[in-house]
Amino acid sequence: MNIQLNNVNRPLVTVIVPIYKVEKYIGYCAESLFAQTYSEIEYIFVNDCTPDKSVDIVRAVLEKYPERKAQVRFINNAVNQGLAYCRNVGVSHARGEYLMHVDSDDYVAKDAVENLLETALRENADIVVSNFFLVTQTGIKNDILTYPDDKDIYLGKILKRDLPVCVCGKFFKRKLYTQHEIEVPVGVDFGEDMVTLPRLVYYANKIALSSPFYYYNQLNIHSYTKHVGEKSILSVIRTEQVLREFFRDKFEKDTLENLLDVYRQKMRAELLFNTSPNLRNKYRNLFFTQEINFSLFPYRQRILMWLMQRKSWILAEGYMRAYALAKYVKRFCSKYCNGKQSKNGY
Repeated sequence: MNIQLNNVNRPLVTVIVPIYKVEKYIGYCAESLFAQTYSEIEYIFVNDCTPDKSVDIVRAVLEKYPERKAQVRFINNAVNQGLAYCRNVGVSHARGEYLMHVDSDDYVAKDAVENLLETALRENADIVVSNFFLVTQTGIKNDILTYPDDKDIYLGKILKRDLPVCVCGKFFKRKLYTQHEIEVPVGVDFGEDMVTLPRLVYYANKIALSSPFYYYNQLNIHSYTKHVGEKSILSVIRTEQVLREFFRDKFEKDTLENLLDVYRQKMRAELLFNTSPNLRNKYRNLFFTQEINFSLFPYRQRILMWLMQRKSWILAEGYMRAYALAKYVKRFCSKYCNGKQSKNGY
C-alpha cells in the first residue's frame, strides 16, 4: 500500500537537537534539517550552556529559511546538564505525533522526514529503523547491518548490543514516550540510549525498516559520547540496574540474565578501551570476572580480557598503552598521509 502525504494526511513531526560545543558542525546539521522536503516539522534545539557560537550559527542558517522560523524553538538550560537531560527536555516540550532525535554534529538526508513518515504510515509502525552512514576521516561509508523486522528479535539484539543502540537515526511515535512515561533516569549520562531504546521497542506494536538517511559524524572530539570518565562507569552500572528492574517480570529469569550478561561483558570491554589507567585500576573488580565469553569480542579485546581475567594488571596496562599508540598512529596517517579531507570535513 502506497501512502501519499496529502494536505489532510500530514502529521506534525518533532525534531530534537541538543547543542553543546558543535560550532564546527552544527551549520551543516541545521542546513540539512531546515531544508527538509516535508513541511510540517517542529524543531526543538536544547542549548546545554554551550560556550561557543553554536546557537548563533543555527540562527544564521535559519535566516535562509524564513518559512521555518515559526517552527523553531530554542530551550536554554540554566546549567550544563548533559545529553540525556537535553533529550528528556526535548521530548517533554514536543508536540508532534512523531519525533526524531538528531545529534548536533550529525546530519540527515533532505528527504529523511518525508521518507520516514511514509514508511511509518504505510507499515503502521511505532518505530522506523535503518542503517546509517559513517562520516570518518577517510570519507563516508554505509554501515550495512541486518536489521530484523520482528520486534522481539530486534529487542534481543539491542539488549545484547548486536546492533547499534542509539535513538538517533530512528523515527518514533511520541506516544511511546508519553503513554509509558519513558525518560532517561537521573544519573545515567553515558550510554543513555541503552536505557531508553529497549523500553521503547518493548512497547512498540511494530517496527519497520527504512533506507539509510542518517550521517553519523565520528570526527567530533567534543562529542558527548567521546568522554568516558568515572561518571560513565557509574552510568553503565545504573543502566544495568534499570534494565533489570524494568524487564524483571517481562522475561524468564534465565533469559534476562543471559541477555544482561552479554550486555555487561561488552560494556566492560568498551569501558576498558576508553578509560584512563587510573580508572581501570580503581575499578578492577568491575572489569575483572572469572566467566568471560571470549567469542563476544574482537581479538584485540580478547587479549585484554584474558589478561584481566588472570589479574595480569601490568601486562594489561602495557597492552592498553600499545593499543592507544597504534590508534594514534593510525589517525595521524589517516589525516596526513591519505590526502585532504573531503568537502565539509565529511
